This record gives sequence, structure tokens and C-alpha cells, in this order.
Amino acid sequence: MVIDCSGDGDVAARAGNAWEKGRTEDGLVQAPTLVFRLGGLNRERFVAACKDPELNYREWIHDNPELWSKMMKRLDSVETFVLGGFAPLMEKARQAGDLDLPQTRVVGVKTHRPDELTVASTRVLGLDPTDVESMSAAYTRIYRQVPQLVRFFQKYIPGGENVRLLEIAPMLGVRESRRITGDYVLTMEDLLSARHFPDAVAMGAYHVDIHRPKGTWVDSRNVPAYTIPYRSLIARDCDRLLMAGKCISATHEAIASTRVIPICMAQGQAAGTAAAIAAGAQIAPRDVDVGELQRTLEEQGAEIGNTVGPPNQEAIEAVGQLPFEEPPTSGDEDDASRGTGAWV
Repeated sequence: MVIDCSGDGDVAARAGNAWEKGRTEDGLVQAPTLVFRLGGLNRERFVAACKDPELNYREWIHDNPELWSKMMKRLDSVETFVLGGFAPLMEKARQAGDLDLPQTRVVGVKTHRPDELTVASTRVLGLDPTDVESMSAAYTRIYRQVPQLVRFFQKYIPGGENVRLLEIAPMLGVRESRRITGDYVLTMEDLLSARHFPDAVAMGAYHVDIHRPKGTWVDSRNVPAYTIPYRSLIARDCDRLLMAGKCISATHEAIASTRVIPICMAQGQAAGTAAAIAAGAQIAPRDVDVGELQRTLEEQGAEIGNTVGPPNQEAIEAVGQLPFEEPPTSGDEDDASRGTGAWV
């Protein structure tokens, strides 16, 4: 019994199972990122800048002033928050020749340590994560972006005048690679409709978060809580092969939600439990009794959609909720992503 959690679907591909990679029209995968951490940030000045509407902090909610207001008020009461903005400052730096990378927003996480910030603004385009030469070229290009971004923070970002580089992540964050074809291919329509599958073995609720394969920034769409069917974890062309993580059977759009760590953990628990049941009974994974698998998962404390309660209206009222309508997009490409320096 084998579970492919390689992220690249290496085991399944070498076993001859069908797979897909990237977008249907051109095969390009989501842009990867190398995360790094800064220290020496002036938190007070930085948070004040995050609240400045002229700096376009998380600009896709500007059309929802009530949500904007709730979000800004919370910045005074939370230690940690995700950020995405400062587009005018990045464009100013690009025009001045201080930045040469395919990114138009500061993306990151303000950590619980007052003077620290985790930055996720590096990216390269055209990566083939299954090709070692392409991966090597990506590392070469993306490491060159780190000092550029450190200097950008020091020169352009309020509160960043004295930042210093603390550490760089040991591995490139590859968001998408091979997707192994399973007994069922999970789609974005399944996510948007909050479909509850009869063979549900995991849940997710992360937004569809596509880091544009040819451009900068992201295409983002909110989704309700959805389930993941056991069939998407079973390799279609092999009898004793399961998948979990970003190589499950899903479309390019659906994997943009299911690829994040908590959802991958739920998939791994489901695949591991199914493999144990199959091995114990000396049967193929697709012959496992789904009811037994679901009962076992729920006994372990997994949530597969049967006991989740109604939406927490109190939390929604306090925090706000992004709309579910598809937001406008600025397109696939832009000036910052057309240069050859952006591509591996």
C-alpha cells in the first residue's frame, strides 16, 4: 500500500498513473514563493501604514466599506495578521529601478513578535517543479530578489527603515505541481456549491487563491466550507495507490484551495486511515467500506461535514465576511511580469 504525499506526484507518475499539471490552456503552474523573515520593524508605523487607504491595503475589499472598517479596527487588537497591499509603493520602486521582480504587492504575515514580519513577496514565473534544472534556475533568480526586497522595505515602507534580514526559508514554496488523476476530479464548482459528497473524508474552506502563472498578485475567490471525496484520494490507474496533499485529483482551480497545510493534513489523515483499513483487510483502497472509513475518522476527531454547526454569526459580525461573488480581475499579465528576468 502506497500513499503519494510527494507534492509532485512522483510515485504515481512513475507508476504510470494519468496526471495533469498547471492550467488547461498552457500547462503553467501557480507562481512559487521563497519566504523570508525580517526584524527591526517599527510595528506602530507599519500598522498605521496598513490602515492608509491610499496604500491599498488588501485593496480587493475597498468596494465593501463595512468590511474594510471592521478589518482596520481589528488591527489594533490582534498581534498577528495577514497582509497584502502597498501597491503604489511597489510601483514607485519599480519605476525608479529599485525593484525588478514579478510582484506588485507586499504579501506576508505580521507575526506576534512586534518587530518581525514574514514576507512572501518573492516569485518567479514559468517554473516546472518536476524538472530539476527549472527548479535550480528558480532558486537562482528568487534568491536575488531577497536583498532587493529588504532594501525596498528600508527605503519605501513606513516603519521599515531599520529592518534587517533574519532568515530565509530552506525550501521554495511550490504551490502547484502534478495533480494525479483519481476516481473523481474535484472542481471549483464543487467548492463554490459547498458540495457534500457521500464519500466525504475531509473538509476545506480556504479561498481559491491562484498566484497567477503569468502575472503578478493573485486571483482570489471566496468559497463556503466544502468536503473532499475519498475518490479524489484514490489513484485511477493503480490498485494500491492513494494520494494526499497538493497532488490529489483536482483541477487547477480547486487545488488552489485544497493545497494549504491544514486541508492537506486532513487529506493525509483520511488517506492513512484508508490505507490501514485496506491493508488490514487485504483489499484495494477503492474497495474499502466508505461508511467504516468515515466512522473511523470521526472517532479520531476528524470533521467530514456531519457535525459541523451553522455559521458563527457572532464571529461574522465581528470580523466580517468577504462576498462570494467573483471579483473583477486585472488580467493575467502586467508590465512587472513581462520581463525576461521574471521567467525561469
